[in-house]
Amino acid sequence: MSYRRFRSSSAFSEVQSIVLRLIKENPEGLKQAQIASFLGIPRAKDNNWITYYVLKDMVERGLLIKNDHKTFLLA
Repeated sequence: MSYRRFRSSSAFSEVQSIVLRLIKENPEGLKQAQIASFLGIPRAKDNNWITYYVLKDMVERGLLIKNDHKTFLLA
């Protein structure tokens, strides 16, 4: 599945909803690896691209911010 198709899928929206809930439960913020771990996405090889693109889209849409410590927080 291409990134474009994934981004427009209901799975992408569902993952973003889970990420928002997770960060609301952790107001001090979370790093990408922590979020991927919670989602059950393995860190090995290229599998973390899913988390990368979900978080990148959320930052671009103004839902999250990424600070200098590479921690994601609610915007």
